[in-house]
Amino acid sequence: MVIDGQRIRVLVVEDDNLVAQTISGLLTEHGCEVVGLAMNGREAVTMTQTLRPDVVVMDIRMPDIDGITASQLIQETCPTPVIALTAYGDKELVESAAQAGVAAYLMKPIAMRELERAIIIARARFADMMTLRKLNKRLAALNADLDLFAQMVAHDLRHLLSPVQGYAEILQLEYDDISPDEARESLGIISQAVHDMDNLIGDLLLLANVRQQDVPRSSLEMEMLTQETLRRLRFLIERHHAQIAMPDVWPVVCGYGPWVVQVWVNYISNAIKYGGPSPHIELGWEELPTYIMNPTRRGIARFWVKDYGVGIASQDLPYVFDAFTRVGDIKSHRHGLGLSIVKHIVEQLEGEVSVASTKGLGSTFSFTLPLASPDEDAA
Repeated sequence: MVIDGQRIRVLVVEDDNLVAQTISGLLTEHGCEVVGLAMNGREAVTMTQTLRPDVVVMDIRMPDIDGITASQLIQETCPTPVIALTAYGDKELVESAAQAGVAAYLMKPIAMRELERAIIIARARFADMMTLRKLNKRLAALNADLDLFAQMVAHDLRHLLSPVQGYAEILQLEYDDISPDEARESLGIISQAVHDMDNLIGDLLLLANVRQQDVPRSSLEMEMLTQETLRRLRFLIERHHAQIAMPDVWPVVCGYGPWVVQVWVNYISNAIKYGGPSPHIELGWEELPTYIMNPTRRGIARFWVKDYGVGIASQDLPYVFDAFTRVGDIKSHRHGLGLSIVKHIVEQLEGEVSVASTKGLGSTFSFTLPLASPDEDAA
């Protein structure tokens, strides 16, 4: 049995040796590759993990652990389409098998035509099940994010509104008694709080856009993107007297320009803010061997932003990219969303983020992107 040009690899699980040989013979005769024979449920789980078959044909009644329990363990440890076999059946058994992740169900004795049909159905149902599992996992993550966002955004917005309300009331009640300098100071605090609220709302909108939007990808001259980033951060760089060292040559990557600039903006602005007085910041990149991350492309580039500032304690490093996280002396850009946005952007573009840091010695934030293919370079 060949599907999409590949022979179907089957693991047969049956405690009756004669039945096992019969099923194996039928499968082999019709073009399938029988990769192994298991005599009980525990062997079925172990052999599925090591042999990675396309389909498991499994008897329900077996010694050690039964087929339903084995099917459940397989779905938990090494998800694979399972076809359940039994000499008898009832509604309760079918429901138990379905809950355990069994994708098809056959009665003995088995006809090859029915088995072929069951293999096709099992693989299709399994693909649907895995897609549904991914969607459910993503939905659970989104719901968890929404719960966290609702709590933290309400807290942050209320925190930012407090000075607006407080200083506005002072100006309203004591306007005739305060000096022009005091009035200007109060207005400045109100203006900064409103600006911070606008930044927070902008971050939330950007994060929602990143999580939902499927953007077009093209070849990008990284040199142009870093220059655009420095242009945006010019006033921050000048205010902090930051020195930024960059390589002379940058690669061409595959991605979405506005998002990649946003990654650089977050990394570099954090490096400036937490890089100490007159921060010295280094930008760089290297090409990683293709087999490390993505063998289907020509290569992967890792980019980094290094500072020599306050650094991050080792126990805080795993949480740096979490939304609304503030760790030690470092917090994500603005209100704890910046680095979370970076993580979502880079993962959407088939890359990864990371950080290395030593408390008191500085930090290196990095991200990876696929290098543009030769065809993309030409385009």
